[in-house]
Amino acid sequence: MKQYVYHSLLSIVAALVICCGTAVTPTASLAAEEAYPGQGKDQLVDALDAAIARVLDSGRWREIINSDPVAGPLIVNIADCYPRIQEDGDEIYPFPQNPTGLLADILSKKEIRMGTFDVVTTPGTFHVFDTVNADLMRAIIDELGKGYGIPPSPDPGAIQIVRVIIAVPSSSLVFTGLNNGDFDITDFLGALGATASVNGVEQRRRKLARFTCTAFGTPWYIHVKNTASYKTFDDVVADTTADLCVGQLSARLSDDYFKNARSITQKFTTDDLTECSQGVLDGTYDAYLHFDPVPLFPDLRVIDMQIVSGIPIWVAGKSSDVTSSTTTSEPASCPSEEVYGVNAEETALIRRLRDDVLSRTGEGQAFIKLYYQLSPILLKGMAENNSFKNEVKEILDLIVPVIREELE
Repeated sequence: MKQYVYHSLLSIVAALVICCGTAVTPTASLAAEEAYPGQGKDQLVDALDAAIARVLDSGRWREIINSDPVAGPLIVNIADCYPRIQEDGDEIYPFPQNPTGLLADILSKKEIRMGTFDVVTTPGTFHVFDTVNADLMRAIIDELGKGYGIPPSPDPGAIQIVRVIIAVPSSSLVFTGLNNGDFDITDFLGALGATASVNGVEQRRRKLARFTCTAFGTPWYIHVKNTASYKTFDDVVADTTADLCVGQLSARLSDDYFKNARSITQKFTTDDLTECSQGVLDGTYDAYLHFDPVPLFPDLRVIDMQIVSGIPIWVAGKSSDVTSSTTTSEPASCPSEEVYGVNAEETALIRRLRDDVLSRTGEGQAFIKLYYQLSPILLKGMAENNSFKNEVKEILDLIVPVIREELE
């Protein structure tokens, strides 16, 4: 690209400093085409966060958890989305206006497809959370619908949750299915900190898909014999002769944290609580990883791992073909992401300028539309010429403090 073209584009960048993530770009109707790929998925995450906050704010969250005598005491409510939906009259968790893409489809069809593991007939301790998970998800989807004038269940006009079975239980199938559009969201089975392999590429799950507020979490404990020499979590980690027993929910946790262990036995098709606990008792295993702080037998004690697995609801990644990526980094979808990074503070400020200022006027909306058309050219220019990219950054560095001051 000629040098004069680069300088022409610089003036456009200076005038249209907006970013392509998490937009609420006005559309003529629910079925209107997205201004950029993934917009409706970003809106769905925001709508789910707004719904989660309202379930917390109403007290319904505690009501559901407290009504389950088995799962309730095991659940940790992580302070991610606080139970406050307004401050000084302004919404902290607003429902996105002018829905488009995936969110628009869900509201129009009054149906949300939820990917869930095929474990109905499989024994195991993860079934402890079956009832509370279903009740929390129903409450969240009801609040999402109410945000758009749709009645909650059991009204026949409520948004219906359609279970899409994932068989066999596999992180790879979860994120492949999400990004292929096989289902819209997951249930509460995915942990934030884990990784997944998609098309042979191992990545952090939060790089493979969008995610909501951390809905809740479960602490982890090591069950050992009362007479065991282990005193701390570190003692177990350091033991290269340790034989561990784990269930479905603790499988990845054990693989990642206990790399020195001699063996890790996974009990996926049996009652892991009984078999693993009995195995520790009779010496088959040295320890059992479980989420319950109360061991099954009185001759066992627990060691607190001081680890909590945070669990969100997952929504598909940046585009429909994200799983074909051969890199472990998220591709930038607009110039400010290319300059600062997808999750940088500067990028977030530029998104706020777009959503809170530009999108509210006709002139601003025209700027947004033009910028979406020009973004591929700007990205191509920065990829081909590092000097041009540096010039763009210099201009953005001058503008970002002004944006910050304007938005404060």
